[in-house]
Amino acid sequence: SVESNIVDDEPEQLETKNTASKYYKIQIATSPKKIEAKSYNFKGLKGIERIKVGNVYKYFYGVTNNISDAKKMQKKALKLGFKGAFVVKFKFDKSPNGIYKLNYPSKKVKSTKKKTAKSTTKKTTSNKKVFEGVQFKVQLSSGKRKVETKSYNFKGLKNVERVKVGSYYKYYYGNTNNYTEILEKYKIAKKKGYLKSWIVAIENGKKVSLREVLKRK
Repeated sequence: SVESNIVDDEPEQLETKNTASKYYKIQIATSPKKIEAKSYNFKGLKGIERIKVGNVYKYFYGVTNNISDAKKMQKKALKLGFKGAFVVKFKFDKSPNGIYKLNYPSKKVKSTKKKTAKSTTKKTTSNKKVFEGVQFKVQLSSGKRKVETKSYNFKGLKNVERVKVGSYYKYYYGNTNNYTEILEKYKIAKKKGYLKSWIVAIENGKKVSLREVLKRK
């Protein structure tokens, strides 16, 4: 078990390469000992990631792009006895080398409140891009092979949808009536490596011209 090897860990910044633009993980321990990132070493927690920083190893649990889910995972880790568990935010710094920085919440508490106030203004603007009755999705791929819509089959993308059309299966990411939001999903898909992905519009169960839909505003 990792418990006996935990040392005090002060929040800091470190850099690591990854493929998502923004997501959260739970840091559950820091240890000078290299421990296999297996669930049986971490009281049954799955999705453990180990990162070496200097002479110590940091251990993270779970991954989500939703802060509410991250807090739930943190509570779970705390209940299991990982007393120092805290939420870590990975944020893309847009460097040409694809470097991602770990920004700890303890340094972002005040700015989070400010962002909330700003986001209200942004929502007012983005509402102009809401199309009632229309579903925007990012089509990732299509083929005759039926693939399980698990995140590990789609480079970490969650909530992938599979739709059968004739003898083909089409795979979609994202589902919203807000065009601004689907553009963000599209950018994420591109960064994941789905360079041939595109945005589709669906109305009354049928695919319609995206260009025509956007002309309505």
